[in-house]
Amino acid sequence: MYVLRMTDCPALLRFFAVTAGVSVLAAACAAGPGPSAGTVAPPACELRPGVVRGGVFEVHAPGGIEPGHVPVPSTPAERIGFRHLYETLMQVDCLGTRRPGLAGSWVSEENGRAWRFTLREGATFWDGTPVRAEDVLASWRDPPSGSGGDSAEAVLVSARARLRAATAGSAEVVDARTLRVVLDRPVSDPPAWLADPALAVHSPRPANAWPPGTGSWRLHPDALRHGEISTSATVDRWVAWPEGWTPGDPRPVLRFHARRARDPRELLDAGEDLLVTDDPAVLAYAATLPAVAVVPLPWDRTYVLFVGDSTAEMDLEGAERAMREALARDAVRAEARASDPRAFGGTAPACENVPAPVALKVDDALPAPPLSAAAGRIVYPREDRTARELAERLVALAVAPPGPSLPAWVTRLPRVVEGLPADGFAEALRRRSEAAFVLSLPRESRLPCALRLQPGPGWSLRPLVDARSRVIAADDVVGLAVDGDGTLLLFGAGRTGESP
Repeated sequence: MYVLRMTDCPALLRFFAVTAGVSVLAAACAAGPGPSAGTVAPPACELRPGVVRGGVFEVHAPGGIEPGHVPVPSTPAERIGFRHLYETLMQVDCLGTRRPGLAGSWVSEENGRAWRFTLREGATFWDGTPVRAEDVLASWRDPPSGSGGDSAEAVLVSARARLRAATAGSAEVVDARTLRVVLDRPVSDPPAWLADPALAVHSPRPANAWPPGTGSWRLHPDALRHGEISTSATVDRWVAWPEGWTPGDPRPVLRFHARRARDPRELLDAGEDLLVTDDPAVLAYAATLPAVAVVPLPWDRTYVLFVGDSTAEMDLEGAERAMREALARDAVRAEARASDPRAFGGTAPACENVPAPVALKVDDALPAPPLSAAAGRIVYPREDRTARELAERLVALAVAPPGPSLPAWVTRLPRVVEGLPADGFAEALRRRSEAAFVLSLPRESRLPCALRLQPGPGWSLRPLVDARSRVIAADDVVGLAVDGDGTLLLFGAGRTGESP
């Protein structure tokens, strides 16, 4: 679950997030006591404390949210919305600790090769129907529709769909409340990918409606009827209510809207409570405002060059490291630092201890086309400003006079840069149909290695820079924490707002 549980949380929060050039206004607060509430983040995962006030959370979801995508997010807005409404079997906090989710407990079998999960007692879907183990398995077997959306999320859609199908093929129902998942090798803890949004649970998809989930927030019937919502239409308005909410309940209500994004500085002037951005101009403006705190988030993404050229070894200390430092310092506007390939989650050593569902099939890697400065192009997700800046700088370096401070392989890069729409970029990456790709990958990936972007014959994956955003928050309005994959968690707070 995206949200945190508190014993008493009358709360209001509105926040606006701008990540990778995409604006997301979202809000969250802990649900009150209830069997499907999330868990409290440990103190080590808190970025700042919050206070408790009453009100309504306003959620801005630019571009809308498509119910047919549930539970695999294609946009940051869907990532936020789905995490409020749907639960995975377990959660993983920022310390890597496994915590109960829809499953209240689990035990290992076969020395850790199989894991038996027992569903939380009393767990129900929004309509009050008890959740059974067979419902979990049926949910994993139900493929979400569509793709696209924001580039960073869209790249992961295909991998998450495969994880969902492979986990379904590796699981079996033991009894009404117990499910067993078999892995390809033994491990001492259940794998973190069981907490990936791809494995969030929902009931069968009804016609022209959202599939009910088990999270602490439930969609109000009016929201399901509003605009004749269908599983394929983009939703422009919906309302989520805490489980068991009644008029006068002090717990928060989430109101989602799809509006055109405005300049984030205008939102700060209008009194918005929280803004997540990597734009230095917005951060500089926030520094001039009274009663505002700026909080750094973790380094959550690594920009990489995925290129059809594996002729050169990774240079950890020489010219390639100097190039990464120069890119972080001079090429991008976002806060960045040079990546350390040894720490990057996509490298083979980091993958060695990540088990996969036993049913996961590994595709044959596609060979790379010959890399030539005279042919091909470097492509990047069109909506990702930082990826564009890096791709343009790499081309500038490729045409510069060669020298000892420049890795030799850079001179073989294509001289053409092109931004692709999210769907087109994800498809090109899947087919390996371009000479080189610049994109961001999560630094803390929960996906099994076979589903990560791995170099195949003739390809190399070269980390460039790590990037992060900062939170601009009104003082004493919201508590901030992060979970295991770097997702921002909100609790505590906000200002009194209008009734839903």
